[in-house]
Amino acid sequence: MYSKNYIYAEDYFLWSQIASKYSVANLFEVLILYREHSGSVSMQKENQQIETTKKILAYHLAKLNIQPTKEELDLHYLLVWKPSGIDILNRKERKKISAWVEKLKLQNEKYQIYDREYFNRKLNSRWSWEKKFHIVFLHLKSYFKN
Repeated sequence: MYSKNYIYAEDYFLWSQIASKYSVANLFEVLILYREHSGSVSMQKENQQIETTKKILAYHLAKLNIQPTKEELDLHYLLVWKPSGIDILNRKERKKISAWVEKLKLQNEKYQIYDREYFNRKLNSRWSWEKKFHIVFLHLKSYFKN
C-alpha cells in the first residue's frame, strides 16, 4: 500500500518494503519502455523526489540502528543512487565514503539485518576500484559532452 509519507517516491518505498520481506530480482529483459519528458512528475518534482528518496534511505538505515547526519545521508544517496555525483578526485570525499561503507558493514554485522555475504558484495560493488573508474569515466563523458 502506498504511504502518503513518501510522496513523489511512493513506488520506491513500496518496492523497498516488498524487497525487505520477499525475494525480488531485476530482469535483464526490457519489459516496458519509459519515456521521460519535461512535464513528468520526475522532472517537475525532482528536488522533492530526491528528498523523499533520502527519507526512505534513512528509514532503511534505521534498521541498522544508524541515524545518519545530513552529510552521511547525502553520501549514502550518492553511493546508492547517483555515483556520478561523487567527486572521485577529492581524497577527503573518497575517505568519507570508504568510512561510510565500513560503518554500514559493521552495523549489519552487529545487527544481522541483511544477509552478510550479499550485503557486503553489494556494498563492494558500489565502492570498488571498478566502480571508481566508472565514475571517472562518467565525469569525463559529461566533461566532453559539454
